[in-house]
Amino acid sequence: MNKTTRAVIALILLLAFIGWLFMTVIPLGSKRPSPGGDGAGETGTTYEPKFRDEGDLVLVSGEGDTLKTIDIELANTPEKIQYGMMYRKSMEEDEGMLFFMGEERPQSFWMKNTYVSLDILFINSAGEVVSIQKNA
Repeated sequence: MNKTTRAVIALILLLAFIGWLFMTVIPLGSKRPSPGGDGAGETGTTYEPKFRDEGDLVLVSGEGDTLKTIDIELANTPEKIQYGMMYRKSMEEDEGMLFFMGEERPQSFWMKNTYVSLDILFINSAGEVVSIQKNA
C-alpha cells in the first residue's frame, strides 16, 4: 500500500470516528424542555435537572450560633433565575437554590412546573433573613 492510499484510509477512519463521536457522545439536541413547556421534551421523555452542589449557605442566629447549613445551587444568571426550580421532582431537605436578583426590592417567582414544595427565604443585602414563605 502506498502513502497516498494509507493517508486516504486514515482520513476516512478519522472522519468515521468524528461522525460516531458526534452521533453518540456529543448530544446534538437537548431533551430539556423550554421553560414554557409542559415538562416533556420533543422526544417525549421528561427531563429532571440534577442538583449541582455549588456551595454552602450557613444560617446563623443573631448570637452567632450556626442554625443550619444548606448545600446550594446558584441561580446567578438571567436564564438560571428564570428556569430556577422548574421540573425538579425531588430535593433533599438540606439542598436549596440561591437566587441573586440584582437588586433589593420585593420579588415574586413564577412557579410553573415546580413540583416540589418549597420554603422561600428572602435575604437582604446585609445577609439578614427578612421573610420566610413556607410551602410556597
